[in-house]
Amino acid sequence: MGSPRRAANVALGSTIALCALALVYPGPQLFTDRIEPYVFGLPFGLAWMIAWCVVAFLALAGYHLSSDDR
Repeated sequence: MGSPRRAANVALGSTIALCALALVYPGPQLFTDRIEPYVFGLPFGLAWMIAWCVVAFLALAGYHLSSDDR
């Protein structure tokens, strides 16, 4: 079986790839081609982009915190 570090690398890579797919064409156009509904006062398209950036940040923070070098 693989090492825990390899599993963390695969999880981070797949999360970042998913975020990239959700932020580039045609990801946003499939789900965010409208202004409404508003999410916390922001148009849905902008909230979509911010949410995926937060997901990427949390994935990177989790990867950093799980590193053995601390």
